[in-house]
Amino acid sequence: MLLTEYDEEKDLKIIAEGYKELYKEEWTNEGKEEGRKEGRKEGKENLIKTMLSNGATKETIIKFTGITEEELNKIINS
Repeated sequence: MLLTEYDEEKDLKIIAEGYKELYKEEWTNEGKEEGRKEGRKEGKENLIKTMLSNGATKETIIKFTGITEEELNKIINS
C-alpha cells in the first residue's frame, strides 16, 4: 500500500460535499414547506378580502377562518 501526502483541503471538500448531499433533501423539503405555508397564508388573506368585499362581518370571518381579531385587523389595514 502506497501512502500519499495528506491533502487537508481535498478532504475538507469531500466532507463538505457529503454534508451538502446529506442535507440537500432536508433543505429542499423545508423550502417546499415554507412555500406551502406562504401559499396557504395568501389564500386565506384573499378569501378574507373577498368575504369583506361581499359584506361579511368581522365576527363571521373570525368564526369561519379561525383567525384572531388582531390578525383580521392587520389584513383589513394592509
